[in-house]
Amino acid sequence: MSAAQFDFEEKSTYSIRIETNDGNSNVLPEEFSILITDENDEITEVFLNPSLVLEGQDVGHTVGILSAEDQDQTDFHIFTLIVGVGDTDNVSFSIDGPQLITGEIFDIDVKDSYSIRLLADDQMGSTLPKIFTITVSDGNIPPTDIILSNNTIEENQPIGTVVGALSTVDQNEDSHTYTLMTGGEDFSIDGDQLLTNKVFSVASVTSINITIQSDDGNGGSLEKDFVISVSEGTDIESPVISAVNLPDFFEVGAGKVTLTVSITDNVGLGEVLFTSRGITEPITDFEEQTPDNSENNFSVELAEVIFDNLGLEYS
Repeated sequence: MSAAQFDFEEKSTYSIRIETNDGNSNVLPEEFSILITDENDEITEVFLNPSLVLEGQDVGHTVGILSAEDQDQTDFHIFTLIVGVGDTDNVSFSIDGPQLITGEIFDIDVKDSYSIRLLADDQMGSTLPKIFTITVSDGNIPPTDIILSNNTIEENQPIGTVVGALSTVDQNEDSHTYTLMTGGEDFSIDGDQLLTNKVFSVASVTSINITIQSDDGNGGSLEKDFVISVSEGTDIESPVISAVNLPDFFEVGAGKVTLTVSITDNVGLGEVLFTSRGITEPITDFEEQTPDNSENNFSVELAEVIFDNLGLEYS
């Protein structure tokens, strides 16, 4: 018999110790783990943010975003307009996923508020109806959502790499300014682009939490949290210099030396950057070279030099 009401979301396992005594000084203690099974929790509230619509907007504009309060955080909620008390103006709207969409062009001088009735369903047996009043506005309406086109960055990318593009859902179709409220050490924003502010490694971090604010410049703003994931990079083997036709010593302008480079499948046939070290005079036109033929032979003008090809030296 239980002496308390248990909640899986708060604690899923309990440990107890039971001792049995036969009355003859023989005692046997035993420990047990009690597992709490997860039952579906009821939806406790439904939200619409915001519940304002701008007059004069074309049909199909987003009024606000619907969400449900539910202890089962993994539940996926479906929202539907339903018949019942408060459904007076259901015909003026539709629902697309979590978005409440306009079904007509509103005029505040004709009607300044609309009533709808909808149902939230967690698809696990719990439903909750809710009546909302939609107010028509002739002024600025704050942004309703911030969208980041991509939230994953591959490790080892240079500082300034674009993570994704930012956009804002706003009935007024204002121009927006984006600001990092948290995460400024790791990222920066240039216009509507989220950029890296450091080189990430999966060995050190796999995700970063940031908060971005969108400001419409007319008194409306919205903050939203994002999780940026760091993914493993593709391991690419460096090209290997397999042979060098190089005299023991030659002077600047003495001619060409052909390097035969073996390229792995991961690198592919493309440009290879040759750099020089230890030279006493500068070498011009010593830049990226493309293969001379299908056998991957590279010809470059050289001086007395140590070859350094992506970290591999050959002298």
